[in-house]
Amino acid sequence: MNGDPIGGSGCFLYTRAGYLYYYFVHERELQPLLLSAARDRFRQNRRRFGLVRQTGVPGVRVAVFRRNCSLGAVLVREDAMQSERWQALKKMLQDEDPQVREAAAQALERLETLLSVEEVIAAMGEGPRGRRIQAIFAAEQIDSVKVLPALLAQLEDPDEDIRVAAVQVLGRKKHPKTLGELVKRLKDPSPSVRFYAAEALGEFGDKRLVPYLAQLLKGRDLNLACCAAMALGRIAAGEAQPALMAALGDERPELRAAAARALGMLRL
Repeated sequence: MNGDPIGGSGCFLYTRAGYLYYYFVHERELQPLLLSAARDRFRQNRRRFGLVRQTGVPGVRVAVFRRNCSLGAVLVREDAMQSERWQALKKMLQDEDPQVREAAAQALERLETLLSVEEVIAAMGEGPRGRRIQAIFAAEQIDSVKVLPALLAQLEDPDEDIRVAAVQVLGRKKHPKTLGELVKRLKDPSPSVRFYAAEALGEFGDKRLVPYLAQLLKGRDLNLACCAAMALGRIAAGEAQPALMAALGDERPELRAAAARALGMLRL
């Protein structure tokens, strides 16, 4: 950062680790650009820079403008606006009213996910398990054609927790193209995945799913059978009545109770 930019009043400082700053020379102020949206715009506009200098620190470079620092100022303003919103919402997490805290938390989560779809998709497939699961649940709030294939890919992951998270999010998204893949998960080796797959299918309200869920009422997995019964109730199709009526005679009281509740949910 020694030496002034050529014919301008600012320059970028960026690192291989992905950190990005903008330095206002006259004000001697170093402004961090924290949000991915600003970083992406920087990468897209690097050709507008007249010079890129390697600093004395390994992995750190300075990008200098030949004419002006208009892009830098724009990025700083954009990032500042986003940061102002971010900071305001973070303060609301300490609000005395629990409804306000919950609303602020939901707004922060949505703001974070909308900043970079690509980052969320990339995080689904690699990294620590907790981070991957967080990315999968974050994808629920993203309306992008790129998200669905990424979520479907997680259904084949060897980690059952990853598959469980993906099944839950796909169920909430209720996209018709995912029905077939979710039906396949009813035979997943993991009991947890099978349970959440049955629960997810109940969200679709598609009577074509009745035979697949009805078959589960006869299985030994009590939790899965009860979940399937309630899923049939949510689908609410009259085609589910025979299977639920038969479940009323099951030796397991938990399933009989679930079948009775589901029968009350069916359409007349």
